Amino acid sequence: MADGTYDTIAVGLALAGCDVVATDASEAMVQRTARLAAEHGARVEASVCTWDALPGRGWDAAFDVVFCVGNSLPHAVGRDGRRGLPIYTWTIPARWDEPHVFDVAVALVAGDGAVQTHRERFAFWPFTEDELLEDLHAAGLEPAPCGAAPADKAGRYLVSARRPG
Repeated sequence: MADGTYDTIAVGLALAGCDVVATDASEAMVQRTARLAAEHGARVEASVCTWDALPGRGWDAAFDVVFCVGNSLPHAVGRDGRRGLPIYTWTIPARWDEPHVFDVAVALVAGDGAVQTHRERFAFWPFTEDELLEDLHAAGLEPAPCGAAPADKAGRYLVSARRPG
């Protein structure tokens, strides 16, 4: 997991009763997560780990759910000592119910300048507003009146939520 949002998600999941393991390549982010967990009395196993080191952690089939938070996937740009350049695009169609596409290409550069490119395309479909609201309610949350905006012509919307009370 990476970026400034993973620590709050990790701690929130731990406070909800989940066993949580959080990793980041940044020592500062791992320390931030540990501090936040301690402040809230949450148990989070947080450790420094780069993407290429993940397979060596012995976690094969050890998790029920894995989150890749934020846009950390396209930033996983090192492999076997080679540096990489990520290039990614999001394609958002005019109709919300059509497939959305996230394309990522990584050009890995060897020490001799040789370049090897890897490309993946991921299709995704966003939640509808009703599906999102149903999931929020199932999680014990309610939409925050100041954060909800009506859907625009393309069906996009914004919803903020909080615990009741």
